[in-house]
Amino acid sequence: MNWQTRVKKVFATDTKERKTRLMETTHGTSSPDGDSANQRSSLQYNATQNEDRPRLLVVVGDGAEVLDTMFPFYRLGEHYRVDVAGPETEVYHLVIHELTEGWDITEERKGYHLKANIAFRDVNPENYVGLILPGGRAPEYLRYDQQLIHLTQHFFKQEKPVASICHGIEIIATAKVLSGRTVTTIPKCRFDAEVCGAVYTPEPVVRCGNLVCCRGKKDMSPWMREFVGMIEDYLKTQESNLGDRVRSCEVATD
Repeated sequence: MNWQTRVKKVFATDTKERKTRLMETTHGTSSPDGDSANQRSSLQYNATQNEDRPRLLVVVGDGAEVLDTMFPFYRLGEHYRVDVAGPETEVYHLVIHELTEGWDITEERKGYHLKANIAFRDVNPENYVGLILPGGRAPEYLRYDQQLIHLTQHFFKQEKPVASICHGIEIIATAKVLSGRTVTTIPKCRFDAEVCGAVYTPEPVVRCGNLVCCRGKKDMSPWMREFVGMIEDYLKTQESNLGDRVRSCEVATD
């Protein structure tokens, strides 16, 4: 082995080791090949939490806003099973949007990473009782994913609880389920709502039927409080309907 070959081999080994350490630090995994399907986020456990509880679906994609995504993820994880759905089962890059001195718009910075444990195409919407659509830049791209649009339409057709914050309204608008609804969102998304037939109001939190919207981060607490109440009401209604069907069967049998 000549000296050039030895140098190349040492360099390749060192590069692989440094990449492995980077992956472990960033994603909590030792995959040197950068296979995001095998990576995981430091924000999530490997095992599913609340396995036997009602299921909720949080949508994620590159550019989803950190707080818009993680606040409902953790808040709803207190009582329910929360699955993260994306275009693929891989790790996505969350971003921080914050008002900064000298900027007329929000500045975007890198945030945490979050892994989708299920792809849109593999979701059976019948297994879920609620849908959460975070904001950030992700909805601008995710709204063109037809599988996500079909999922969104299912939740509205079945009148299951849906929570949208900030730019999340762009996904609902694309799904053509806003006509006649009163909604709120960040002011710069007002056009997206109104052009699709919704009535925009600047209120912090607005509930209209099975949809609850909020403008942004400052409104998250009342937004989630309202959404949890909607989930519980939906579950009670489903339980009551099941009881009525059982009693109907009993009467028919008699």
